[in-house]
Amino acid sequence: MIIFDQLKLNNWISFYGNQTPIVFAKDEKKNVTFILADNEVGKTSVLRGIQWCMFGKTHDPKDSKKYKKHFQRLNFQAAEEKNYSYSVELKLLHNNKNYVITRSASIDSSLEPEEKNFKAELTCILEGKVFKEKKAQSKINEIFDFNSSRFYLFDGEMLNEYEELLVSENISDLSKKIKFSIEDLLQITQLRHARKSLQNLAKVANEAFQSDESNNAMARENAKKIHNLNIDIESYQEQIDELEHARVEYQIEFDKAQDIFTRNSSEKIDGERLAEIKSNYLPNCISDIATLEEQLAQHAKTSYLGIIDKFAIKTIDKLSSKRDALNKKLKKIGNNKLYEDLIDNTDISKESKKVIHSYITKTSNQNTETLEDEIYKINTKIKSLESLDHRSANLPLMLKIYNDLASKRESKISLENEQKNLLDKIGKDKSTIIAEASKSMKLNSGLIARTSLQLNPDEPGTVANKKMELEEHVRLLENNYKSMPKDFGESLSSVTLDITQQYKDFFEEIVNQRVSNAKNQIETNANAIYEQLREYKEIDSKDDENSTLKLVINDNYGIGIKSGKKELTASAGGSQIVALSLIFSLRDILESRAPILMDTPMARLDTKYRKGLLEVAPNQGTQFILLVHDGEIDPESALHTLIRPRIGKSYKLKKENTRHSEVESD
Repeated sequence: MIIFDQLKLNNWISFYGNQTPIVFAKDEKKNVTFILADNEVGKTSVLRGIQWCMFGKTHDPKDSKKYKKHFQRLNFQAAEEKNYSYSVELKLLHNNKNYVITRSASIDSSLEPEEKNFKAELTCILEGKVFKEKKAQSKINEIFDFNSSRFYLFDGEMLNEYEELLVSENISDLSKKIKFSIEDLLQITQLRHARKSLQNLAKVANEAFQSDESNNAMARENAKKIHNLNIDIESYQEQIDELEHARVEYQIEFDKAQDIFTRNSSEKIDGERLAEIKSNYLPNCISDIATLEEQLAQHAKTSYLGIIDKFAIKTIDKLSSKRDALNKKLKKIGNNKLYEDLIDNTDISKESKKVIHSYITKTSNQNTETLEDEIYKINTKIKSLESLDHRSANLPLMLKIYNDLASKRESKISLENEQKNLLDKIGKDKSTIIAEASKSMKLNSGLIARTSLQLNPDEPGTVANKKMELEEHVRLLENNYKSMPKDFGESLSSVTLDITQQYKDFFEEIVNQRVSNAKNQIETNANAIYEQLREYKEIDSKDDENSTLKLVINDNYGIGIKSGKKELTASAGGSQIVALSLIFSLRDILESRAPILMDTPMARLDTKYRKGLLEVAPNQGTQFILLVHDGEIDPESALHTLIRPRIGKSYKLKKENTRHSEVESD
């Protein structure tokens, strides 16, 4: 059993100087310590103080770099006064033994006030016996370690971590940490390590078996196949490790970009709009203008054809008439020549020559060659005019292009003006940061999706799927080896292989059984707790109000809601209630009871959910330490009236100035 006694803060983040100790309520019937404060006053500093005191680091899901440096932990006002010393002291009772844990840091007055000159010290006094540094940390870890502390000490932001596990089969890096924490607490991690060691021993035994010629040839060939498959499996595992590492990096970059939006929430919409204008709308508009200008230039080259089209038709008609007249003349000249040749023919009678002579017509003095030249020139002109494709001179289309171009030019001017106004409003530096954040979020979300796909064993063709198929093949071959007759005698290498395989299979079964039992136990506990909150549920479902709801644990210890076979979606507040059911159920299977400290846990909960939390949570731990602002629980409100009979200690955190907060006993 763990019971917190008191907490002392000295120049810690928000708190200047030695603060009034926070003495925690220890009465079993009045085990609630109620700490009220406005936002930005120091509620989270209390939580971080306990974490840092015990482990020298803090859980901070939003910014992994926050509180890592001494000057980030040292109170600003103390630093201004050149007081470079800060500390946190926590007194607690563990298994009826008194602990006094003190972690401090300071700079010797003879040294420069630089980060590197801070000297940190850790002391743990256990029943009057003093332990320092590593020995002190070892004693603290016997209470609970850093990873398991997330099941005791958490804030509203940390509560969101658990929501990532809700109905999620693709495990993120954050979910993986939670999963490892759970398996550590359930002592599954040690079994996994043992199984891994036996897998390595089995690999060595397999190699020895292959090289031992006294063994059956078929069995040796079977072992060789297993060996080769295991090499491929290891190769795929390396790829999976690289993908998981890459996904963590992508997630970190995504979270950093998302944090920029969080810290610049007032400029978020303007920043996103500016980024879209700079990277998308304006470049596209400029590109469209260039395209339209090119189209207009091409159409302008043939635009005159549309204008001269009617004149060209008239000209062709005139030239055709002239050509017809010249052809008639040419025909007459040709006929006259024929007649004249007939008249000159001595074989024709005089009477016939007279008749032929009557057909000879008068013509101009133009000769045949001249007429043919004129006809050729006219044909050339007609062909040239007819070859002009006036259809390419689409005047309505050209007019549309011109209007579109004018519209795009107006849009460009409008976008440039909007861009200038947004830059003036946000500031050039900040707008660049927001734009880069937007770009980073889009890029990394895509990369996360692609790597997550490759890590999904249920998706055919992925790296994880190929590894799973090879592992199944190995299992078949191992079973094949077991079924082989042992008429070839048992060598030392075959006995070794049999034994290591048996132990490997045994630990495989133990791990699977332990995981299955843990899931069942967590699921049972979670449903029992959820039933207590049943009347406060807000589930997005068309099902009947009285339908049976059940929380279901997935392979990653995530938890979802089902009504029959149908999966349901919880509201924002509902998700946190489901997540709390998971946390409380995990705590129920731990060996020792301990306090629950919750910082700003109700921001997303409505009044009914808050009431449910206040009724259930104090019974889930030895103590319930609640840090809230008046927007969550207003003093003398109905919620405060509800929790008041359980309150044993009450405090207010008061802000003296921007760099100085105080702890006041209420």
